[in-house]
Amino acid sequence: MAFGLWEVGAGLGQYLSDIDRARMATQGVPPLSYEAGLELFAAGLRTDRPSVVPVHIDTAALRSRTDEVPALLRGLAPAPRRAAAAVEIPAGAGELERRLVGLTVGERLRAVLELVRGEVAGVLGHSSVEAVGPERPFRELGFDSLAATELRNQLNRVTG
Repeated sequence: MAFGLWEVGAGLGQYLSDIDRARMATQGVPPLSYEAGLELFAAGLRTDRPSVVPVHIDTAALRSRTDEVPALLRGLAPAPRRAAAAVEIPAGAGELERRLVGLTVGERLRAVLELVRGEVAGVLGHSSVEAVGPERPFRELGFDSLAATELRNQLNRVTG
Protein backbone atom coordinates (compact mmCIF):
# COMPACT_ATOMS: atom_id res chain seq x y z
CA MET A 1 0.00 0.00 0.00
CA ALA A 2 1.23 3.44 -0.94
CA PHE A 3 -0.46 5.59 1.69
CA GLY A 4 -1.05 9.29 1.41
CA LEU A 5 -0.22 11.64 4.26
CA TRP A 6 -1.85 10.92 7.64
CA GLU A 7 -2.70 13.83 9.92
CA VAL A 8 -1.32 12.08 13.03
CA GLY A 9 2.27 13.13 12.34
CA ALA A 10 3.77 9.74 11.58
CA GLY A 11 6.30 8.94 8.88
CA LEU A 12 7.69 11.70 6.69
CA GLY A 13 4.57 13.77 7.33
CA GLN A 14 5.80 14.56 10.82
CA TYR A 15 8.28 16.99 9.30
CA LEU A 16 5.61 19.07 7.52
CA SER A 17 4.45 22.35 9.00
CA ASP A 18 0.81 23.35 9.36
CA ILE A 19 1.33 25.62 6.33
CA ASP A 20 2.59 22.66 4.27
CA ARG A 21 -0.43 20.58 5.31
CA ALA A 22 -2.82 23.43 4.45
CA ARG A 23 -1.12 23.85 1.06
CA MET A 24 -1.57 20.16 0.30
CA ALA A 25 -5.25 20.35 1.28
CA THR A 26 -5.89 23.36 -0.97
CA GLN A 27 -4.20 21.49 -3.82
CA GLY A 28 -6.64 18.59 -3.42
CA VAL A 29 -4.62 16.13 -1.35
CA PRO A 30 -5.58 16.60 2.32
CA PRO A 31 -4.13 14.34 5.02
CA LEU A 32 -6.03 11.21 6.06
CA SER A 33 -7.62 11.14 9.49
CA TYR A 34 -6.49 8.31 11.72
CA GLU A 35 -9.91 6.63 11.37
CA ALA A 36 -9.98 6.97 7.58
CA GLY A 37 -6.43 5.63 7.35
CA LEU A 38 -7.35 2.52 9.34
CA GLU A 39 -10.50 1.98 7.25
CA LEU A 40 -8.51 2.27 4.03
CA PHE A 41 -5.86 -0.08 5.43
CA ALA A 42 -8.54 -2.70 6.18
CA ALA A 43 -10.05 -2.23 2.70
CA GLY A 44 -6.59 -2.62 1.15
CA LEU A 45 -6.09 -5.91 2.96
CA ARG A 46 -9.41 -7.24 1.59
CA THR A 47 -8.57 -6.55 -2.06
CA ASP A 48 -6.80 -8.96 -4.37
CA ARG A 49 -5.03 -6.14 -6.20
CA PRO A 50 -1.22 -6.24 -6.07
CA SER A 51 -1.02 -2.58 -5.01
CA VAL A 52 -3.40 0.06 -3.75
CA VAL A 53 -3.02 3.75 -2.97
CA PRO A 54 -5.08 4.69 0.08
CA VAL A 55 -5.30 8.46 -0.23
CA HIS A 56 -8.05 11.06 0.09
CA ILE A 57 -8.51 13.27 -2.99
CA ASP A 58 -10.62 16.42 -2.69
CA THR A 59 -11.84 16.68 -6.29
CA ALA A 60 -13.40 20.13 -5.76
CA ALA A 61 -10.06 21.51 -4.54
CA LEU A 62 -8.28 19.66 -7.34
CA ARG A 63 -10.52 21.33 -9.95
CA SER A 64 -9.99 24.77 -8.41
CA ARG A 65 -6.18 24.62 -8.59
CA THR A 66 -4.57 27.51 -10.45
CA ASP A 67 -1.70 25.37 -11.69
CA GLU A 68 -1.72 22.25 -13.83
CA VAL A 69 -3.24 19.21 -12.14
CA PRO A 70 -0.59 16.47 -11.73
CA ALA A 71 -0.77 13.82 -14.45
CA LEU A 72 -1.73 11.00 -12.06
CA LEU A 73 -4.74 12.99 -10.81
CA ARG A 74 -6.01 14.51 -14.09
CA GLY A 75 -8.62 11.80 -14.62
CA LEU A 76 -10.22 12.75 -11.28
CA ALA A 77 -10.55 16.43 -12.21
CA PRO A 78 -10.54 16.84 -15.97
CA ALA A 79 -9.99 20.33 -17.31
CA PRO A 80 -13.11 22.01 -18.68
CA ARG A 81 -13.42 21.87 -22.45
CA ARG A 82 -12.83 25.13 -24.25
CA ALA A 83 -13.74 26.27 -27.70
CA ALA A 84 -10.79 25.98 -30.07
CA ALA A 85 -10.85 29.67 -30.99
CA ALA A 86 -11.18 30.93 -27.41
CA VAL A 87 -8.13 32.51 -25.87
CA GLU A 88 -8.04 32.68 -22.10
CA ILE A 89 -6.63 35.90 -20.72
CA PRO A 90 -5.48 35.51 -17.10
CA ALA A 91 -7.61 37.65 -14.80
CA GLY A 92 -4.63 39.37 -13.13
CA ALA A 93 -2.78 40.26 -16.33
CA GLY A 94 -4.92 43.22 -17.32
CA GLU A 95 -4.97 44.56 -13.78
CA LEU A 96 -1.17 44.47 -13.48
CA GLU A 97 -0.77 46.21 -16.83
CA ARG A 98 -3.19 48.95 -15.76
CA ARG A 99 -1.30 49.40 -12.48
CA LEU A 100 2.07 49.79 -14.22
CA VAL A 101 1.04 52.06 -17.09
CA GLY A 102 2.12 55.64 -16.50
CA LEU A 103 4.46 54.81 -13.62
CA THR A 104 8.14 55.70 -13.59
CA VAL A 105 10.70 52.90 -13.65
CA GLY A 106 11.22 53.22 -9.89
CA GLU A 107 7.49 53.16 -9.21
CA ARG A 108 7.10 50.07 -11.40
CA LEU A 109 9.87 48.29 -9.52
CA ARG A 110 8.20 49.10 -6.19
CA ALA A 111 4.79 47.97 -7.46
CA VAL A 112 6.15 44.65 -8.73
CA LEU A 113 8.14 44.15 -5.50
CA GLU A 114 4.98 44.66 -3.44
CA LEU A 115 3.07 42.25 -5.67
CA VAL A 116 5.75 39.57 -5.24
CA ARG A 117 6.00 40.19 -1.48
CA GLY A 118 2.23 39.84 -1.21
CA GLU A 119 2.25 36.53 -3.06
CA VAL A 120 5.20 35.28 -0.96
CA ALA A 121 3.35 36.23 2.23
CA GLY A 122 0.25 34.38 1.03
CA VAL A 123 2.13 31.23 0.08
CA LEU A 124 3.99 31.16 3.40
CA GLY A 125 0.83 31.85 5.41
CA HIS A 126 1.78 35.29 6.70
CA SER A 127 -0.98 37.80 7.39
CA SER A 128 1.10 40.76 6.17
CA VAL A 129 3.74 41.57 3.55
CA GLU A 130 5.75 43.14 6.36
CA ALA A 131 6.82 39.61 7.37
CA VAL A 132 8.56 39.27 4.01
CA GLY A 133 11.81 41.20 3.91
CA PRO A 134 12.65 42.01 0.28
CA GLU A 135 16.36 41.27 0.77
CA ARG A 136 15.96 37.98 2.70
CA PRO A 137 16.86 34.77 0.81
CA PHE A 138 13.97 32.41 0.04
CA ARG A 139 15.35 29.64 2.26
CA GLU A 140 15.56 32.05 5.17
CA LEU A 141 11.92 33.02 4.61
CA GLY A 142 10.92 29.35 4.92
CA PHE A 143 10.65 28.28 1.29
CA ASP A 144 10.96 24.68 0.24
CA SER A 145 10.40 23.18 -3.20
CA LEU A 146 6.61 22.92 -2.73
CA ALA A 147 6.32 26.55 -1.64
CA ALA A 148 8.54 27.68 -4.52
CA THR A 149 6.36 25.83 -7.01
CA GLU A 150 3.21 27.34 -5.52
CA LEU A 151 4.77 30.83 -5.66
CA ARG A 152 5.70 30.31 -9.31
CA ASN A 153 2.15 29.26 -10.12
CA GLN A 154 0.64 32.19 -8.24
CA LEU A 155 2.96 34.69 -9.96
CA ASN A 156 2.10 33.18 -13.34
CA ARG A 157 -1.59 33.58 -12.52
CA VAL A 158 -1.41 37.22 -11.36
CA THR A 159 0.98 38.39 -14.07
CA GLY A 160 -0.35 36.42 -17.00
